[in-house]
Parts: sequence; C-alpha cells; structure tokens
Amino acid sequence: MTKVFSKRILKGGCPNPECPYHDPLEIPPGTKWYRNHGYYDSEQHGKVPRYLCCKCNHTFSLRTSDSDWYLHYDTISPSQVGSAWLAGGSLTGIAKEKGISVSMVRTRLKRFLSSYEFSDF
Repeated sequence: MTKVFSKRILKGGCPNPECPYHDPLEIPPGTKWYRNHGYYDSEQHGKVPRYLCCKCNHTFSLRTSDSDWYLHYDTISPSQVGSAWLAGGSLTGIAKEKGISVSMVRTRLKRFLSSYEFSDF
C-alpha cells in the first residue's frame, strides 16, 4: 500500500511544540521555514520525504502528526475503532472483529479520543 503525501503539514507549522515556528501565525509571511532533508524507506509507504525545520533544526516527515503515525496495520484507522467503540463494542470484541490485538485497539482509541476536545463537558 502506498500512501500519497500532501504538503498539508508544511502549510501549518513545525511539529516541535518548543519551536517558535510551531504556531503558523509566528512564521513571517513568505518565509520558507523548512527544507528537504532526504527520504526514509517505509515498508508500507515506500519512500517518505523528510524535512528539516530551519528554526529549531528538528527533522520530521508528513506522517509525524498523522493520526496513524507509527501504527502498524494502518489500514485500520483510529476513527474505525472509535466508531465501533461508540457503537457499544467492547475492546476485545473490536479486536476480534478487526483482527488486531487489544493493545492496538487501545492505542487507536486513545488517538481517536485525543483528536476531540472535551472542554465543553
């Protein structure tokens, strides 16, 4: 499976929360705050481009802030697991249905829940 990468993260800011360019509003207009830094090979995604922040010198890829970052079997998304959980499925039941381990279900569920803000509750 090959995932098509867009430059959507590069329109935001640096993924390093301690970098001054983490907030896209802090980046001066017209400033190219990143540069290419090669590629890494991924068994699932092929060649994945890497970038270097010109302000903090941290490297990152377009997968750094994806919800499926560092997930094996990323064909099962956090939203699929979250939907099954919201429908009343148990962790064990979801794991059996999706063919993954219970710990994988927990990881995807944490990512699903972290993508929402519960400040209204």
